[in-house]
Amino acid sequence: MNIIFSERLKKLRLNAELSIRNLSKILGVSHVTYLHWEQAKTEPNIDMILTICDFFNVSPSYMLGREDTTVSTINSHNSNNTSVSIGGSVSGNVAIGNNVFVGDKKDTKKS
Repeated sequence: MNIIFSERLKKLRLNAELSIRNLSKILGVSHVTYLHWEQAKTEPNIDMILTICDFFNVSPSYMLGREDTTVSTINSHNSNNTSVSIGGSVSGNVAIGNNVFVGDKKDTKKS
């Protein structure tokens, strides 16, 4: 198991002030499955890794330990881009890939 992935996943979740239950709900997995990723017991498949990277605005290379710079860090040095921090409880709409999560429901079309 990739311990760097697990450590970075937990760090990103904590920085976003999301609970394990909230993030697992956003990602569409059980909280036990998600917890196993943070504990390096299992790893998500490549599609889920890409979904996680999109959600946290980081590269797969960062998540897998191949680089130490996040996309957010790069964007913060570029005045043409704006980074947004996610904090607190999950409410409202959350877009991941082509899916938009509205509260507890998933809509497969972006508005």
